[in-house]
Amino acid sequence: MRRPSLALTAAAAALTLALAFTLAGQSVAAPPRVTTAAADTPSPQASPEVADEAIIEFTYLRPSAFVAMLVTPGVPVVPEKPDEKELSRVARALWLLPEGVEKLSPDDIAGTLTVRGTTAAVDAMRSLVRLLDVASPRVRLNVRVLQDGGDSTPGTAGSEVAAVTLETSNNAPVDTAAVGNGYAFQMRLTPHVNGDGSVTVSTQATRLKQEAERGVEMQTQSSHRRLRAGKPDVILMDAARRPFALEVTPTVLEPSRPLYTRPVSREHAPDRSDLPLIGRLLR
Repeated sequence: MRRPSLALTAAAAALTLALAFTLAGQSVAAPPRVTTAAADTPSPQASPEVADEAIIEFTYLRPSAFVAMLVTPGVPVVPEKPDEKELSRVARALWLLPEGVEKLSPDDIAGTLTVRGTTAAVDAMRSLVRLLDVASPRVRLNVRVLQDGGDSTPGTAGSEVAAVTLETSNNAPVDTAAVGNGYAFQMRLTPHVNGDGSVTVSTQATRLKQEAERGVEMQTQSSHRRLRAGKPDVILMDAARRPFALEVTPTVLEPSRPLYTRPVSREHAPDRSDLPLIGRLLR
């Protein structure tokens, strides 16, 4: 049998070794990396908005009262059989706080509100302050508590047992109390100045009396009446059985004065000596 030559044997060994290295390299090589723009570029929705902070100054309204108006706007009107979507709509309508607000720090002494949140939320808060921090008319309310004399005819006034005079801003409720004839009267009045000069007064009043055997006797009535400014009118809260009535005289006053005053900056005040024509006379 004829043996292969040494050169042929060496060539076969070299080919086998090269093939082995090639197969081994393919088995351990990492798969090719596929790079897309969506994978490397973050989504705009995923990136958080930059937080911003600002100090907003007030003039007529207390900052704490402003914050209270945002989180307690009123009583919701809910349908008889609301579904989850309807309840969510009512909740959004009542929640006046702009989305994105992280922190509100009112300072009634300095008259400022520190707002922290997204840039859009801070801008929305500035707009709300410009809308609500305005000079509103003052309303004086002269209230006389009248004891019922037994006649249930509407419009019949009884004898005065207590009286109170108070002032408040337009649409701002005010709480007061009076004592007379052995009774304590707790009242909340909210005036609203109408376009024709009349005043609509919403009233809730409670009469209390300490009883030895039954404890505290309490009677509560409410009323919503449109009154003429400067004219007394008797509010019969319950014409059928009115244990007491209120005689209210509303008076519309001048708008409220600024609650906070700021020093006027003179950095940009013009120099009178630079005025044309008369500037030379003032130098």
